[in-house]
Order: sequence, then structure tokens, then C-alpha cells
Amino acid sequence: MRPAWTASEPFTTLTSVRELANGSVLAVDFSEPAVYLITAAGQTSRQLGRKGSGPGEYLTPVRLIPLPNDSTLLLDRDANRYLIIAPDGGIVVTTPFPEEMKVAGQFVQGADRLGRLYFQTRALPTTPTGPFTTAVLRWDRRTTRFDSVAAVRMPVASPLSGTLSDGSKYVGMRVLPFAPADDWVVAPDGRVATVRATPYRLEWHGDARRRAVVGAPVSHDPVLVTERDRQRQEPQGPPYRLTYPKHKPAFVPGSVILDDQSRAWVRRQVPFGASMGEWDIFDGSAKYVKTVRLSTRKRILAVTARFIYVARTDDDDVQWLEAYSR
Repeated sequence: MRPAWTASEPFTTLTSVRELANGSVLAVDFSEPAVYLITAAGQTSRQLGRKGSGPGEYLTPVRLIPLPNDSTLLLDRDANRYLIIAPDGGIVVTTPFPEEMKVAGQFVQGADRLGRLYFQTRALPTTPTGPFTTAVLRWDRRTTRFDSVAAVRMPVASPLSGTLSDGSKYVGMRVLPFAPADDWVVAPDGRVATVRATPYRLEWHGDARRRAVVGAPVSHDPVLVTERDRQRQEPQGPPYRLTYPKHKPAFVPGSVILDDQSRAWVRRQVPFGASMGEWDIFDGSAKYVKTVRLSTRKRILAVTARFIYVARTDDDDVQWLEAYSR
């Protein structure tokens, strides 16, 4: 299948896209770093803002989140703040996250039709022994109210420490390769679609007034972790320093997206070197619908009523934004 259009300019690391009402597209290149406004036909683009710490600038743009009135929130991870982009591409607001979100602001993953933001409180457990669950919170920016809407499992992690070039010491936690973890995404009505790692299934969560909808477990053939997988994680090995499970989890972490019908698309894990990948689709009642196959060189970024937006990586590891008609 041929794309309806391919953006005229390539990307280094395409992390997020957002289709606007007039058909134009916002796109984030994390590595540059840069944010672009691309015309509806994908032929021309212009950069919005620039790298920096001032108003209308960004340090590490990672995610575009739709807001009401066709505006868009741009998450600037390392600056611990967000920018608001108007429908015409103008950056109209640059705002730091509140004190309550000084760390958690980087984990904002979505918003509902009222503009409330949803985020995890943590991405990693504080110690190797847990606890391994964390809350998904909702922040109403108009009232500064926070409430909990779901809980998700974080990945297993191990201690990390070392010495920097200036002689200073650092300590932290490191995610172990192929560690199972839950994933989630927000629907416009405020429900949270949570993909469970064990057992693999979809759940819909709202708030205290809504009962959770739990889908049936989805069977899958375990994918072995091979020597090639270990070499990709640790190019200097063997011997390897990290611990590896026998099998990969059912899905790729951080892959779930929601389409215009509030269906969740989840990217399955596949064997190393596979030419084709799989995306499972679940509906608004948490029921598995079908599986879509796609080249492993292509990664789905967004699904709208018009297009499926895909990042395609070529033989030179350059990424191209492609739009496929629905």
C-alpha cells in the first residue's frame, strides 16, 4: 500500500505528530530538537520556535497533546514545562508545571476534551524491591485539582551508579531490558485505556463514579529473548551486565495510541530481525477486535479519521513521515 503523501523533509527521531482541523500536521523531532508545522499535503514545513530556555523555546520536546479549540500542548521534558501551540502554529503560552508536578510533569501522556492533563506519578520504582505500581493522576489546570483515575505497573529496575567526567558521583535506577510494564492512553471523555502486561489485556478506567471495564486476556505466543536481542541492548557484550528474561513481554512499552473511534492500538513484540510487525486493536468495551500487520521499518504515531500517520525508517536510519488514507 502506497502512502497518500510523504513529508518532503526527513527527521532524525520522530516522536510525536498531531493532525489539526485543517489537515496540517504538527511533528516533533526529538534529536534536533525541533517542532514543525507541515502542510496538509506534506510538501512544505516550517519550524515553530527554537531550542532554548526562553518563552516560545524548548529544550527537549517529546510529545504533542491535543487540547480544546484545536490548540496543542507541547511537553518540554527537561525544562519541566509545557508550551501551548495555537491552530496557526503560533506558540502562545510557555508555562512551568506546578510544584506538585516538578518531577511528574515529564510523564504527562494525554488530555481529555476539557483540557485536563493525565500523568503518571513515577516511571520507575524507588527501589529494586518495589512497590511496582504507581498512580495515573488527572490535573485540572483551571482549579489546580488533582485526582487519581487508575494505577499501573512499572517495569522492574536495577540500581545504577557511577562517576561523571567532573568526578561527581551519581545514583539512580535503570529499567531492565524487556521488563513487563503496563501502558495507558487517555480518551476524550476522560476514560483511561490501560494495557495490562500480565495477563495481556485492555481495561478502561474512569473515576470513582465509573466501574472499570476489564477485557478478556488475549493469548499470544511468547517471543524468545535471543543473543541478538542482548547484543542490541549491550553492544559491548558478552559478557553482559544486565539480567534478561527468557521471553519478551506481549507488547512494546510506550506504544499504545488511541484512534478517532477511541480504539486502542497496541504494538506487539516480535522476534529480532522480523520483517513484519503486529498491532492489536481493542474497542471501547476493552474487547480485542483484530490485528493489523505492518513492516517493522514503520511505526504508527497517530490514527485519525483521515489518515494513519507512520514513521518509516530507511536504510540510512533516516525517518520519514508518511500518511496512509483510512
